[in-house]
Amino acid sequence: MGFLKKHAELGAHGSIAALLLIVLPLSLGAFWIGEVGKYLSFAFVAIGIVLA
Repeated sequence: MGFLKKHAELGAHGSIAALLLIVLPLSLGAFWIGEVGKYLSFAFVAIGIVLA
């Protein structure tokens, strides 16, 4: 149990990275990959504004 508590954040980051880098490009067409990229860039800007 201690190992899972210590490394839960690492596992969450790894699963999100795998989703973005492996699953989405293999399952979406070129148009939808562009849309995902556009909205991810909006999300990065929004997070930056909130943290500023």
